[in-house]
Amino acid sequence: MSLKNQLRFLAAESGHGLALKLTAFAARAALLVVVLPNLVDGQLAQYMFLTTVALLGSRVLLLGLDLELPLAIRGDINKARDLSPGLLLGWLLTLCAIVLFTIRQDVVAAVLVLTFSLASNHFLGGTIRTLSPQSFERLTNIPILIFTAAAIFFKADIAITLLLLRSATIIGVQVFVALHMQVLGLPTQERVTYLCAELKSGLRAGWRKLLSSLTLRAALRGFILWPKAIQSVALSDGIAFAVAAGDAVYQLGMVFANRRYAALAKQSNVQVSDVKATLQNGFLLTALLVVVGITGIYCAQWVNLLPAITPVAVLVQAVFFYAVLCLFTLTQFVTWTLRAHDWVAILAQLSLLLVQGIVCWILPIGVWFGSAAIAGLIITAILGRLALGSATEKAP
Repeated sequence: MSLKNQLRFLAAESGHGLALKLTAFAARAALLVVVLPNLVDGQLAQYMFLTTVALLGSRVLLLGLDLELPLAIRGDINKARDLSPGLLLGWLLTLCAIVLFTIRQDVVAAVLVLTFSLASNHFLGGTIRTLSPQSFERLTNIPILIFTAAAIFFKADIAITLLLLRSATIIGVQVFVALHMQVLGLPTQERVTYLCAELKSGLRAGWRKLLSSLTLRAALRGFILWPKAIQSVALSDGIAFAVAAGDAVYQLGMVFANRRYAALAKQSNVQVSDVKATLQNGFLLTALLVVVGITGIYCAQWVNLLPAITPVAVLVQAVFFYAVLCLFTLTQFVTWTLRAHDWVAILAQLSLLLVQGIVCWILPIGVWFGSAAIAGLIITAILGRLALGSATEKAP
């Protein structure tokens, strides 16, 4: 595929709902330059660590089901409704956590509120991913708009306030999307039984996806987790800000990755040409993300919007690292749809996570992101090559 055709393909896949995506990216940028730098000293690092704990906890609760749901539903709204008791259970657990917080008003209860709200968000996302990619994008993009506006309005300056505001916006958007998509159904005995059966049957592949999801999310926040694990390395607000900036780039790139996963998951037999085009465009997308991200950093520096807590060189490396992680996630989606090299993908993620730990342990803080990005690019290239080979072998 020529470069011109690749750009057209990227535009076609990522261009739907462009206004929403750009607005969501602007909201993340506003969060970075208006809210996070103004937190009380040490609260930014705490916020990033606590949200990481909640994110990993939400994945454990789902047992990998959210990544199995698109392959089980395949655009069938009746199946989505039959699985809706899982979403209702998530909302019930969130309500229980809110009651617990009103009683105790501590960090643990706030983390539980965010954990359960994220779990129900992942479940709903898996339910509607193949039904309506547009609704999936609303589910993933609208919360950040409301969250940023609420954080600015309430002048949030501590981690626990941000946790609660984020939970409230996530749940609010979930209710709207679920009602709009009409995926809710009465929690009848038959539907509960069906959900349990799907959980049981999905565990065979789902538990591998769970392990993969946990290691990937740990890699996304590896530079938050490893300083906590390595006692001699301190977690600074500067590194936490770089992770938050890189995560904004990652979310932008995941628009294309999620679209491709939805498209590939609908196919009973994934074509070699689709796999090849997906991987080629993924590499092009990575390059574009790096260019856009670095341009944004220097523009923000030029107008004095960047906080002094993080050097520009570290932010540039963070953009590179998270662009590579976006490509890695896309490659992982390809392996899931092919149902091949599951263990290789998991080992690749574990390797990437270990690389982060090693660079945190032995290298200076100024080269953490860059070193991990190079390793991630090599690992992704190997996994992509194996996925393409598997698709070729399965071709008729």
